[in-house]
Amino acid sequence: FAFGVALANVSRRGVELRAMMGDSERLVLPPLLLLAGALIDLRLSGHIWLLVGAALFARLASRGIGGALLTLRKEARGSGASLGLATTPAGAMSVCVGLLVYIRFPADIGGAVLTACVLSSFVGELIGTTALKRSLRKKGEISDDSQGSAAPLTPGAQLP
Repeated sequence: FAFGVALANVSRRGVELRAMMGDSERLVLPPLLLLAGALIDLRLSGHIWLLVGAALFARLASRGIGGALLTLRKEARGSGASLGLATTPAGAMSVCVGLLVYIRFPADIGGAVLTACVLSSFVGELIGTTALKRSLRKKGEISDDSQGSAAPLTPGAQLP
């Protein structure tokens, strides 16, 4: 880590090094996600599943409550609690953090954290997209008929 920081900031080829490392996410992330999936053991004890469920519920509930509180602001009025649920996607970084915890604590606790991170990412992707669309429709930002058509990328551009 420290060697990478030194090379990128002290070396006269630091810009080239950073550019070369920019594509490393595509190379490193898929094997890490595959490893995380292979390490998940669905035969966890009932108590551990309760812990995983409680963590997932707490995440969803906090996002829903946060969205409901956010609608108290004038700018967000009318979007509903789905505005908070739209922020639930956790992404691959959450799974990587769960994998690091599993490597450090490989017993039940590491397995529970890894499973919770993977489920949180999966459920977040399922709920987040739908909640975002619902929130944008409630606010009038997108219409019901815009499901299949893409919006123009630049203002004033015409779709074919």
